[in-house]
Amino acid sequence: MPATKPDSKLPDAFAKSFGARVAVLRERAGLSFAEFAEPMGTSKGYLWKVEKGETVPTLRNAARMARVLGVTLSELVEDVDISGMELGSRPYRGQGTRKD
Repeated sequence: MPATKPDSKLPDAFAKSFGARVAVLRERAGLSFAEFAEPMGTSKGYLWKVEKGETVPTLRNAARMARVLGVTLSELVEDVDISGMELGSRPYRGQGTRKD
């Protein structure tokens, strides 16, 4: 099973549900991977992995996606299935180490 990032405890179903939502919105906006990636300052490969559920973006990148797609952050996550997410403690990752 591919790891999902940044939170590797996210169930695969969540990553796939989020990715499918991004794909629907990208297609609805009539954007190619290149047209979606360029204004975000990211690669087509990264966006492909998001759409396939192989990675989950940071909140900052999700907000960038929403802006490029012309939707709100709420609309971006609308209908994303979170029912299978495990709740509880998880390993501490440190704070302030990630630079987007």
